[in-house]
Amino acid sequence: MDYLIAMLEHRPYVVTLVVTFMIVAAAEQGWLRMFIWLIVGSTIGWLCEYVSTRTGFPFSWYEYYPAEFPDELWISNIPAFASLSFAALTYFGYSLTYTLFSPLRMGAHGVERVENHTLMLSLKVALWAALLITWTDFVVDPITHLGEYWFLGKIYFWITTSAAWHFDIPLWNYFGWLFTCFSIVYANQLIDKLLIKRGIEHKPAFNVPHRCLWSLGYYIGNYLFILSVNIYLYFNPAVPAEKQIGLILANTVVFVLAFIIFNVVVIKRKLQGNNGVV
Repeated sequence: MDYLIAMLEHRPYVVTLVVTFMIVAAAEQGWLRMFIWLIVGSTIGWLCEYVSTRTGFPFSWYEYYPAEFPDELWISNIPAFASLSFAALTYFGYSLTYTLFSPLRMGAHGVERVENHTLMLSLKVALWAALLITWTDFVVDPITHLGEYWFLGKIYFWITTSAAWHFDIPLWNYFGWLFTCFSIVYANQLIDKLLIKRGIEHKPAFNVPHRCLWSLGYYIGNYLFILSVNIYLYFNPAVPAEKQIGLILANTVVFVLAFIIFNVVVIKRKLQGNNGVV
């Protein structure tokens, strides 16, 4: 209980992320699939981080600052919140990718996704989901790496010898995200396939309006939050000039606008193509 209280106190943004994931996943696929994704995603996320902090694969060499996590739960040298984040982030990426590839229509509860097991379990969805999540990391990591200048805090540091960097982030880190996120999504697809073969179908736990668009809503909200932090850092005189905050802001704006425009255009065309606009 003390660990939970400490996470609520020090990491409210992580708690919000995980709770939102639990609601969206349960609304889309039911409680069983939500809990399976939470366990599988957290386990693989933890394993990849554990191996990387000892071998440099898949994210490159880095370490967390223990002093930044008072009274919080650690599993070996990895804080639990990091592993939970992988489960939530990969589900949102998977759900949004599945929506973008699926036919959409207007139904009793707003925009609906036409469910298709073949597409849902496809390698195409797993690969594109990993790319979508890594796309987000190109925006998030340069800002989290400046955590000592906002409320996040300086939670980790890089010790890699990589020569290629993206605003103090080794480029190999992004390949690590691709590998880890693909592994989590694909592992859950394999479990889904087994459940479907055994006649255990996805049964939404409850209905919410525009259910298939909630993952898009998460991404837009997350991007707007990171953009607001970026703007705050841009005008924060405490941020050293060598941190290139102006270029980081440009990086954020380009990636965020491209993401939002692409998703809105794709979804709008799908609805129009299915005569689903009301």
